[in-house]
Amino acid sequence: MYLAPNVTALVQPMDQGVIEKLKRIYRKQVLRRLLMAEKDEESVASFTEKLNMKDAFCMLAEEWDLL
Repeated sequence: MYLAPNVTALVQPMDQGVIEKLKRIYRKQVLRRLLMAEKDEESVASFTEKLNMKDAFCMLAEEWDLL
């Protein structure tokens, strides 16, 4: 899931750094999972094919709870 950099301008009430922080945490989580997959000798292409919307939303929900 890709969150565009200009999304914060569209959602003014939440533009208090929350979305920015959520994006940072989400990217970190995706990279962490990618590195773990590479450690298990899984290719980047294979990892991105397996990553689906359900995984993305689950990660976002987990990270939202940390905010």
